[in-house]
This record gives sequence, C-alpha cells and structure tokens, in this order.
Amino acid sequence: MSEFAPAEVRNSSGDICHKIPLNEKGDTVESLKAEGDPYKLQATVLGWLKKTVAKLEQDLAASR
Repeated sequence: MSEFAPAEVRNSSGDICHKIPLNEKGDTVESLKAEGDPYKLQATVLGWLKKTVAKLEQDLAASR
C-alpha cells in the first residue's frame, strides 16, 4: 500500500494508509476523519477505490 502514499509520509509513524491522498484536493482518511463526517469519508474512499481499480484494470489490459 505504500506505493500509493506520498514519499514524505512513507516512513512516518501511524497508519500510512490513512495518509494516502484520495482526491485532487488531497483529502486523506486522516483529514476526513478529523472533519467528523463519516458519509463524506465513505463516499471519498469509495470514489478513490473505484478510480484506482479502473486504473489497475486499464494498466493490466494494456500490458497484455
């Protein structure tokens, strides 16, 4: 999972997964949890997952 995290946080303490930018605004699980809106957090993570899976599928198809 560290390949998704910015280089500057890869060796930081805590959960690296919570520091991965999820959108163009730079929202992370960590920052969204601090906002206290679980619905926004869920929607943002879901959007990131869909985008990431689509990119991985596209990369796989291109490599065949």
